[in-house]
Amino acid sequence: MPRRKILKYHRIELIPTYNVTINNSLYRHHGFGGVFNFFLSETLNLGLEGTYYVPQQQQHYFLRGLDDRVLPSVNRYLWSANLNFGYVPFYGKFALFDRWIFHWEGYVQAGLGVIQTEWITRDPADRGATNYDIQWHVDIGMRMFLTKWLAIHAYLKDYMFVDSLEPAARGSNVGAAAPPKGDSNFIQNLVFGVGVGMFLPTGFEYKYTR
Repeated sequence: MPRRKILKYHRIELIPTYNVTINNSLYRHHGFGGVFNFFLSETLNLGLEGTYYVPQQQQHYFLRGLDDRVLPSVNRYLWSANLNFGYVPFYGKFALFDRWIFHWEGYVQAGLGVIQTEWITRDPADRGATNYDIQWHVDIGMRMFLTKWLAIHAYLKDYMFVDSLEPAARGSNVGAAAPPKGDSNFIQNLVFGVGVGMFLPTGFEYKYTR
């Protein structure tokens, strides 16, 4: 039986990442962060993930407001952190132009963590609320190895949490000591992301003969 070209057992993977929300027509969030993975075996790993978000308002935000005669309740995401558990069920290789051979693997992952969000108030003079929510996620991804220590990632993640949004009907909150109680909503945040994985140590040795 041929040996695997790349071994991950007891190696660390550092992954700078970028992701973007793809299921919110009102506000798009761009996430910049990183992942630290430790491989318990060739197929199992534990990971820590951190992300900082930059919001981008879409034109549908005001169009929706014109239709409903009131701006919709939306939150901006500030940052998130998660503990992840990953499993690699697929492994293979392919030839490009019958010249270069690339090894790849497909993985599934689940995680639990926290996200900080903040109201985007309809009236800029109003006081917004900051929320700390427990979030969980499931995702699928692909890792393609360029070398024995460098890989590129592409993934889809589904983040889920219960968030507090600004109430649709309320009076002005100018000068209030604290914002009013928000409306609880279940949020499903689907993102597409890419990353570059760097394995440490960069080399490895086979401990057993074929």
